[in-house]
Amino acid sequence: MDLTNSLKSTMVSQSSPPLYSKTLQILSPKGFFSISGIVSKSLAVTQPLLNVSNAMNRLYILLISVGVKVVSVTSSCTSWGESACLLPMPIIIQIIKMKQTLFTLLSLLTLSSCAFYDCPKHLSPLRSDLEGLELVKQAHTEKLKFSSECLEILLKKNFFLSSEYLLNEYYPKTSIDTEVIVRNVAADLKRSQDHLVFQIKKREKQGVFPIAKPVVYWAQSTEDLLIMIRLHELLDTPDCRESFERETVIEDDRIRVQAYCYTSEDDIKLFDTEELELKRPIDAGRSTFEWRGDGRVVITLKKQDGPSFWKYMLKDSVREAKELQTWWEQRDKHIEQLEDYIMEENVKERAAKKANDDL
Repeated sequence: MDLTNSLKSTMVSQSSPPLYSKTLQILSPKGFFSISGIVSKSLAVTQPLLNVSNAMNRLYILLISVGVKVVSVTSSCTSWGESACLLPMPIIIQIIKMKQTLFTLLSLLTLSSCAFYDCPKHLSPLRSDLEGLELVKQAHTEKLKFSSECLEILLKKNFFLSSEYLLNEYYPKTSIDTEVIVRNVAADLKRSQDHLVFQIKKREKQGVFPIAKPVVYWAQSTEDLLIMIRLHELLDTPDCRESFERETVIEDDRIRVQAYCYTSEDDIKLFDTEELELKRPIDAGRSTFEWRGDGRVVITLKKQDGPSFWKYMLKDSVREAKELQTWWEQRDKHIEQLEDYIMEENVKERAAKKANDDL
């Protein structure tokens, strides 16, 4: 007989007092999981859990050599007869475990119910650093919690007095990595400033900047062309650290990538692959691209004739030999698949040729 049925057969009747009904509810799988579900949905579960906890606190456990006697403080158990008070050890162990679980849930609720300061609501509209400092001091005095978003908001608004207060008085007592936040916000601010300078320079020069060709790397699987375009002019030079107005065009028979690389206000280049006409058509609708940082873009072109093997990617094989590089990482990843495919195709061709010769 399982634990729940054993408990029911021992304790449950139409006249069962509320104490044992609540105990059964917390012990039964259905009752326990329903409580867990409420915990994940709402803090309103606090009171029901406290009620069950109080009910379980009314059990007084007496360990004896042959079993365990459970007696209600109100002696309602003994009114059923002595047999109703005698429970096997496994049931009592389960009661103790469930009680420990209940206390854990209550502890989590208490922890999660600690109030966070609503920084987007209170700090975002502010225009004065002194106002921000006043508000965060007050919230800190009231024992409110600050998320990492609070520091981001203050830094992006250049509220350095408010930021410094939290960095000195609050965040050292938490596990929040403020160094990473400050570094990321500083990078975002610098990027915004650089973009503004870029726009000014673009108007001054009427969009005329030195043009450079990025390096194009490629490989293939039987289904896809795998392309990586890096915004650097030489193989041993670093990628562009900051680029603006990036554009990636994919059509069924060609691709093109353009981006402005910003090094300083006096060093801005336009990287342009120009149109790369493909040897065979691809499915532009199923092809994708992803910029990985500012200095490179990865393009996956879906072959229309896949599975297949392309000897050349570009229609102009001379240009390909001059401008394209092998993407060795992807080439090595798919080489066995391609070799197996080529061998299968060769077998098919020989079989077809033999069949024609026999005619």
